[in-house]
Amino acid sequence: MPQAGAGAADPRATFGAASALETSRLPQPEQRVVTGAIRDLPALAKQAGLGPPSLIIIGSVVTLRGDLAWYEAAEEAEEAEVG
Repeated sequence: MPQAGAGAADPRATFGAASALETSRLPQPEQRVVTGAIRDLPALAKQAGLGPPSLIIIGSVVTLRGDLAWYEAAEEAEEAEVG
């Protein structure tokens, strides 16, 4: 098996910095979403009170959240009509 060179970066360090998103109770009014680095996700989820079942998404697709947040946008529009 090939060995990484002495100056090679640990791939686990890079992975831990990758973007991640965890969402719980979707798509419901109680839906919660947290985003951050993978290594920070457990603490963020605990702080936000996320519980099972939840979905975790990892990678660059997380950066599309703002473009794909159709449920949140629809909920805000509905609240504006009612309020």
